Amino acid sequence: MKKVLTFLLAMVVLGLSVSQVYAEDLELLSWNWKQPYKAHNNYVVATGEIKNISDHPIKWIRVITSFYDKDGTFMTSDRGFVEYNPIMPNQVSPFNVLVQWNPLMFTAKIEFQYSDPYGDKSGMKIPCRYKVKNIKKMD
Repeated sequence: MKKVLTFLLAMVVLGLSVSQVYAEDLELLSWNWKQPYKAHNNYVVATGEIKNISDHPIKWIRVITSFYDKDGTFMTSDRGFVEYNPIMPNQVSPFNVLVQWNPLMFTAKIEFQYSDPYGDKSGMKIPCRYKVKNIKKMD
């Protein structure tokens, strides 16, 4: 109970509403990952679309894909950026992330971070509404 009261007091002091604290800025519309060309087995590509569902432009959105084996053990991750910078409110942007291939890759997860080199939120996770967050390999 003490933690809840502390949280509510901090919100009042900072002038934040509950919707501002838990607001989602992005919606992941679709994504998948696969080896685009079987003859070139040295990488996979994660592709998808993200939508800005906030009421403000969002700059420098970093896409982070993490890969796991069948047992759920982390294998590798890589990052890229969405195509449009900034993404305006209600705008949809595609993204592609190339990752070094490993035949044990089974499941992938995705998240988004602020990456503005001049911003105070750089490196922070962007609140996102996920339709599908974790997916298995597409053949």
